Amino acid sequence: MTVTERAPLNRALIAETALSLIDERGLDQLSMRKLGAELGVEAMSLYNHVDNKDDLLDAVADRLYERILDAYTEPDGPWRVRAAEMALSYVSVAAVHPNAFPLLVGRPPVSRGEQRFLDRVVAIFDGTTDDLRVAALAFSVVANWVVGTLVQQASSASELPDLAPDGEFARVATFIGTTVDQDEDYSSEKHYLNLIMDNTDELFRLRVNQPIRTLNGLKVEV
Repeated sequence: MTVTERAPLNRALIAETALSLIDERGLDQLSMRKLGAELGVEAMSLYNHVDNKDDLLDAVADRLYERILDAYTEPDGPWRVRAAEMALSYVSVAAVHPNAFPLLVGRPPVSRGEQRFLDRVVAIFDGTTDDLRVAALAFSVVANWVVGTLVQQASSASELPDLAPDGEFARVATFIGTTVDQDEDYSSEKHYLNLIMDNTDELFRLRVNQPIRTLNGLKVEV
């Protein structure tokens, strides 16, 4: 598309273009100047639609959360079926955009997109419990699996260190290679998630039916 044929500038177009740049070049390479050049406008024009770079990153995060919710089919069944589907939707979108993954973790939930996503997460537990602390506890267990899976995928995509298979740390080379190979099979992800959900489901039922004060050594107020 030439400059004269470009679509009208708006927040959604800016965010989508920024996400493409992040995918291609990395998060640290995103700048207002480069984004403006990609869109065929001066960088200052972007500030009519985003307040600053932090607001731009929030807009990009919103696009990612929209895609997660689009991928989520909201299946029928108990809470664990819906939670597992949401987790796998999150993983699938983040895996397509590994360079943008940091925008999904470690940032306060200030954007409307993330708040909309969390509202759908809370809805997973509708009809199961009215205690949002219980829902938050179950969600945290699943979320830890999600983040761990994505970090592992990012590690497997990196170049492996040159470890001699017959050297002093031979078993380290085998261990790393085996860990990386496990991430190639999507069915394995579902299998491991089901194992986690089995335990989470039991803890969740304990928490709903008989409040407990500790969970795996973690103190929980009741």
